[in-house]
Amino acid sequence: SSSQLIAQAAETSSGVRVSLFQAIVLGFVQGATEFIPISSTAHLTAIPVLFNWGDPGVSFIAVIQLGSVAAVLSYFWSDITQITTGMIKAIRTSDYNSQDFRLAVGIAVGTIPIVILGLLLKIFDPAFYENTLRSMPSIAIVSIVMALMLALAESVGSQKRNFNDLTVKDGIFVGLAQALAIIPGVSRSGSTMTAGLFNNLDRATAARFSFLLGIPAILLSGLVELRELL
Repeated sequence: SSSQLIAQAAETSSGVRVSLFQAIVLGFVQGATEFIPISSTAHLTAIPVLFNWGDPGVSFIAVIQLGSVAAVLSYFWSDITQITTGMIKAIRTSDYNSQDFRLAVGIAVGTIPIVILGLLLKIFDPAFYENTLRSMPSIAIVSIVMALMLALAESVGSQKRNFNDLTVKDGIFVGLAQALAIIPGVSRSGSTMTAGLFNNLDRATAARFSFLLGIPAILLSGLVELRELL
């Protein structure tokens, strides 16, 4: 039956077979960690090691993050609709100072760094990513460093700027921070919120912009790896 086939599970890119039970557990781990500033990738790598399940692989981890994208799209659908329609209107009327246009450009520009870095790693040195960056010592060290950076940003940021103050420069700065999330242990939401706080955004704006910025990056990564798995 189809349920039996699912229970037998699919073999991931790492050669490890993930059972249905393991997939459900890892799905809950992904859902619990994606929306708080701790690395979901780090936890999805560490949990299988803890329970001696074997490495589920980069592709599996990237694909199950599509669930998080669906949740973010649902929650921010009104924002996404407003930004999209506002950008189209701004282009038609040549109103390039429009807040929606600047925000759309900021998200687009902010997505470029992580796409470029991800492609470079995938093309030129995937072994370095697999064997070094995804090692448990590396994940532990990076997690501690990023936690300290977030604490520092919380202390030094003025938090005086709100969502209406966002500019393309914010997209570039926060986008560069998002590119660090290629490294397991660097939380994507954590690194982008840290950058936002350093850029004097208030907490709510930093979080909201973080999730809007993450939609293209997580979606692209998940779809690329999904194609390979299929």
